Amino acid sequence: PECHIVFKHHPADRAYRDYTKWMRRLASTHELQGRLHYVHDVNLKALLDNAIGTITINSTTGLASIDRGIPVKCMGQSIYNLAGLVDQGPLEHFWHQQRPIDTVLWRNFQGWLEQYNQINGNVWKRLPGHSEGTGSRWPFPNFFSQHRTGRPLPRGDCTEITGSK
Repeated sequence: PECHIVFKHHPADRAYRDYTKWMRRLASTHELQGRLHYVHDVNLKALLDNAIGTITINSTTGLASIDRGIPVKCMGQSIYNLAGLVDQGPLEHFWHQQRPIDTVLWRNFQGWLEQYNQINGNVWKRLPGHSEGTGSRWPFPNFFSQHRTGRPLPRGDCTEITGSK
């Protein structure tokens, strides 16, 4: 009863959806008045500095949470929805007991993301030298598929991704 739930609207969805009425109904139905907050433009760092858990569909907020050691539950498919990084149990359990993040797995996964999957850019702005989109390019199959199938991971400067547990 002392915890609050913050529903952070995705910036790209803001012009298309307004969940205000739905949030009011949820607050009333579940007796969350004064504890359910619907926000748009919020300082994510300040929000996460006070968070005890993050529930997401598939968002970079999940990655920011993992990076800060905040337990995460993904409700959709996400490249980081992996045992050790994200809670794999039922949502009902996550509300009451969050599992810790495997920090070795996180460091290795973060290295893989930086080397093989992410580029420094912005989806709203083209990068210098790229005429279409952001110039994103994935030279290897994604980690999500490799992790699930057990196929070897790409070698290079990136440490093989394994957990410490």
